Amino acid sequence: MWDLDEHGGASFRVSGWHLQVDYRPDGLRLSASNDGSQDCLAMISLSGGVLPGLGEQFIRGDELHLSMPQAEDGQAGLDLVLLVIKADRDCLVIESTLSIQTLLLDAHPQVELTIATDGPYVQAVQESAAVFTRSPSAKVQTEMPSVSILVDRRDELSINNENWANGKLTFFGDFMEKGVIRKSQPWWVWATTTPDPARLKALAEELSERPLPLTS
Repeated sequence: MWDLDEHGGASFRVSGWHLQVDYRPDGLRLSASNDGSQDCLAMISLSGGVLPGLGEQFIRGDELHLSMPQAEDGQAGLDLVLLVIKADRDCLVIESTLSIQTLLLDAHPQVELTIATDGPYVQAVQESAAVFTRSPSAKVQTEMPSVSILVDRRDELSINNENWANGKLTFFGDFMEKGVIRKSQPWWVWATTTPDPARLKALAEELSERPLPLTS
């Protein structure tokens, strides 16, 4: 169950995992730990600027909703829905539905996902999804979870993976018409060890069976 705190953050605790979500002007921070391990920090942000102010935050069933309407000097508004797909002692899987919309006649908004560890960046291709992983360096591997981002092949037209070598996974970024809503639905997989390829393959197949969010 999600819990909202008095500072505008939200947290989820399950099977020894603790996921903390906090709004900051430079990005939404997703911080995951397992049984008191070091936090593995990830960021969701808009390229080339600050996030719009947090307009609304609420829980609907098992989903955490955050709405950041477009500011007067901004390129776009951003909405985020987080849903816990599964959790056990070794793995936490979160679905993130990203939605952007612009009120401008000429805009090229781009969403960035960043993983803040010092380990190598790895990209793999499953039958139904692209998998982007960053594991901690050997010196902290036993103290910090690894994290993978799964992007379904049906969704890959929205993704620019050329930036992954620089630590950023970017979505959208091309011309966007006023009033159009674009969505993407990557999964986040935190694991206590280096992610097992067989498990990632099974999760990729499960993701392929999830309905993609409608766009307009």
